[in-house]
Amino acid sequence: MGLFLRFAQFQKNSELFFREMRKRENWENFTLIHSHWLFPHGHLAYLLSKEFGIPYIVHCHGSDINVIPQKYPKTLPLILDALENATFACFVSQKLVQKAKEMGYSGNNVVVIPNGVNTCTFHPFVRTDTQKVLPESFQKGKVVGFVGNLNKTKRADRFPSLFEEIEKNSHPVSFLLVGDGKYRKSLENRFRRKKNIFFTGSVSSEEVPFWISAMDVLILPSRSEGFGCVSLEAQACGIPVVGSSVGGIPEAIGTGGIVVDEGAFFEREFSKRVAQVLVQNQFLPEELRKRAQEFEWGRIVAREIDLYTRIQN
Repeated sequence: MGLFLRFAQFQKNSELFFREMRKRENWENFTLIHSHWLFPHGHLAYLLSKEFGIPYIVHCHGSDINVIPQKYPKTLPLILDALENATFACFVSQKLVQKAKEMGYSGNNVVVIPNGVNTCTFHPFVRTDTQKVLPESFQKGKVVGFVGNLNKTKRADRFPSLFEEIEKNSHPVSFLLVGDGKYRKSLENRFRRKKNIFFTGSVSSEEVPFWISAMDVLILPSRSEGFGCVSLEAQACGIPVVGSSVGGIPEAIGTGGIVVDEGAFFEREFSKRVAQVLVQNQFLPEELRKRAQEFEWGRIVAREIDLYTRIQN
């Protein structure tokens, strides 16, 4: 059963939405609700719990803490109700917990369970196979890659200056951009004369490890990030990561790359760290993959099942 409702509609008619949900299921048959988003889903779980006495878990992933309360301030009391009354309030990173506490959350029921990675899907591909589908220029020098939405949150609007700085510190170097988004067309126009930049456009999740395996380093210069699971996906493919210090990115990167602090000279410092990875080659693929395996989905799911068991007992 799926319900789709515009955010603004829910904000205005939350009680109507609750009554509709209440009619659609025999809630007395349920013993637990697990909401994998804080608002509106977590608030709905809170209302159902209050009505039927069903315990619930709310799981926060990023934008539900980093964006929604700031963009829609009137939701804050509803968000705090959902957090405080949950049996467990789960967060994908410690940084996200800190942000929630700054909003007024007590932290009395907090649990941190990060996102995971499927290391069967994400594994190294043969480099020569990946290079066959890229321009000839990519066979010379190093390849800097990005995987994700080409939007402002990922700092795609700053890619031209960032790539320029990277080229100053690393030569020859090519750039592989995997994904789509608001800035794709403008970036393609900006880089149309450059032979060392390649856009794949949108690809399936099964194709992503193939493209990651063509990279020497993956960059994640986001302005906001709940966790940054692509860091683990890259490491599972044996590729190190250079990322910004925001949100849960440092926790996701861990020992598998370099974190760059935000600041006035971020792009310059970021490019230096990318060059450091490319030149020194200090990250061993087998060690990167070993770290990623610590976040294998089987282990993550086991931690969630443990919460279910604790609630049911």
